Amino acid sequence: MKVRIIKRVEDDVAALVNWHYLELHWIKTVSTPLDRTVLVDAYSEQWIRKKDNIFQFKIGEICLDPPERGEMWFSNGRHRTNLIVKHQPHVPIAFMGGIPDHPVIQASIIRKLDERDIVEIPDLPIYSIQKLRKQGMLSGYK
Repeated sequence: MKVRIIKRVEDDVAALVNWHYLELHWIKTVSTPLDRTVLVDAYSEQWIRKKDNIFQFKIGEICLDPPERGEMWFSNGRHRTNLIVKHQPHVPIAFMGGIPDHPVIQASIIRKLDERDIVEIPDLPIYSIQKLRKQGMLSGYK
């Protein structure tokens, strides 16, 4: 599915990344990946909408804290990132405050994205929050 990316925070810097480079830095943190096998294969209507015949997708936000240790955490977007990674390694993501000058982050970047760029994400249905919860999604799905 082709989508136009939307950043939640204007000053964030978006990029298409190969998530396999970043996975180990995420696992070190408190906000570790969810069990991807239990994720419902659907997007929340809070993340993706169709406007003027184009899907618009709100990308998640990450940062390194502290930068020298390289531990990654999410401001938002943990569920949607997990869902995309369940199906493909390339994920559109926003870096809070800019892309860190960290070797793993730099190696993960496929290309920088401008807001409203078009990227490919898995072709999955779009559900309401209520439907996702009825499907057995974990509580706190945001």
